[in-house]
Amino acid sequence: MTHIKLTLNGDTLMDGDTGQWQRKPPSAIQHLIKPGRGKQEPYLQAALAAVVEASLRDVDTHIDCNTFPTGWNIRVVHNYRAQVN
Repeated sequence: MTHIKLTLNGDTLMDGDTGQWQRKPPSAIQHLIKPGRGKQEPYLQAALAAVVEASLRDVDTHIDCNTFPTGWNIRVVHNYRAQVN
């Protein structure tokens, strides 16, 4: 099972296995992506793309987003596990 940790400006928004999120996404993420919230921040689009990639590839991942008055950055670290056949 893929484990994903997502931090935004040092605050942990997600930290768990994706199987848990399939039943009920973390409340912080539900708030960020709920309909009617208006324009989504670009860093959120990048972070969610990294979550999808980690889930599809089945790799543990840490996604660290930081925002600044002049922009944002994102760091994604995939921890590939040894494949056992």
